[in-house]
Amino acid sequence: MSSNSGKRLRDQIDDANLSDEEDEVLFGREPNGAPFFSGLRTFKYDNPSECQICLEDYDEFSTPAWARLGVFFGNNINLVSLDLTWCWFSAEDLRVLMDGLKRSNSLRKLCLAQNGSIGGAEGMATVASYVDGNNQLERLVLTDTGLKEEGLSELVPALNRSSVQHLYLGNIVHFIRDGNSSLGQLNPPQLSLLLLDKSNLAREGCLEVAKVLKNRKQTLKKLYLESCEIDDEGIMMLMEAIDGNDVVVGFSRIQRRCYEAFYHRFNMLSIDTATQ
Repeated sequence: MSSNSGKRLRDQIDDANLSDEEDEVLFGREPNGAPFFSGLRTFKYDNPSECQICLEDYDEFSTPAWARLGVFFGNNINLVSLDLTWCWFSAEDLRVLMDGLKRSNSLRKLCLAQNGSIGGAEGMATVASYVDGNNQLERLVLTDTGLKEEGLSELVPALNRSSVQHLYLGNIVHFIRDGNSSLGQLNPPQLSLLLLDKSNLAREGCLEVAKVLKNRKQTLKKLYLESCEIDDEGIMMLMEAIDGNDVVVGFSRIQRRCYEAFYHRFNMLSIDTATQ
């Protein structure tokens, strides 16, 4: 990454229209009286060549605060990783944040995990608007976001027009509809890792995953299905789809004992027991 031609992050704050006074209004003061949100202090005054920001478990921000942060992050050319786990966005919070992030040409990893209210159509439409046509995003984490079929149907077409390589969709419990889920249409050109841990797959879900395996036969290398409680029929569907692929499938050790009938087949496929 470049160093922004010597421009300090202090100056980039001004570009984002985030003044010290606005910081104080939006975020309050630190205990020592400094009018800066503590989680951004280092980010503001240092100038690393690549920035990774974690705002995990900050759920007290106002919608205007998220809007300011979105603009700030979007204008920062060094930001490569943003972790927003457990921020509990409202739909409007997420929208204004993503509007700002669309300015970014550097962000490669985005985590929105554990934000349980964004998995419906409105929330995922907002995520989709950021992902659609995005040529720099490599990793997108949406585990435990309450992802539903209506949200998935908004997200999948955008993912298929993105550069996402690693996609984390774990703990999907409501999306399967009689083998006709949007999951089966998932086909990002560079997808190499798909995580569906703790998801409600059953027979219908396995049918959809099998479609993804066939669609991404040339690129998909890792598929994680930890604690998905897949029955024998579902396993057979996956095995048929895996034939001829180099993909490594991850199950827990407990699940492997449950699937004793397929144990030798798993060994032949070099099944991984890791989850990520």
